[in-house]
Amino acid sequence: MNFWISIRMTIPLVSVSALFMLQPSHAASASSQDANVSKTQVATPQSALAKSAPPTAPRTNSTLAYENVNVESGKQNVLRYGCPVCHGRDLKGGMANSNAQGGVVLPLIHLPDDYTKDEVIAIIRNGKKPPLQDPKGLVPPIYMPAWSRIVNDVHIKSAVEYLWTQRQKSEKENW
Repeated sequence: MNFWISIRMTIPLVSVSALFMLQPSHAASASSQDANVSKTQVATPQSALAKSAPPTAPRTNSTLAYENVNVESGKQNVLRYGCPVCHGRDLKGGMANSNAQGGVVLPLIHLPDDYTKDEVIAIIRNGKKPPLQDPKGLVPPIYMPAWSRIVNDVHIKSAVEYLWTQRQKSEKENW
């Protein structure tokens, strides 16, 4: 006599139905069962999870150099706080911004050409309106908001460190 129990397990982004089969062993039916089976046989859901779970990347033992930890943290902060939404996916210029100089939100990869790190940190903290293309025209609808109440100084500084490395990367690509 077999008893089937159906259990529904929900894992984030993966839904798995696992069936457990319980088979009580009886002395009369011992000849039909495998000798290695205990009194109750339970099929584990591991095989169901293994079939449906996405493959994971192999773990490596590589570590970042101390100076690269801050840059990697800055990259994560740039993504976390949504800088590419306005400044473009590759930080080379973003959304159209009427009556702003250049007509788009400024690229971030050229910051070292025009600003110091302290100036960029101040702009991120306090925000800044873009320079006007036509002084008699309307104020551009997109401007840099003040992030000081949302982002702490450590995250701001690491984001600036990352932006400085992007300028160096861009120069190497154009070489």
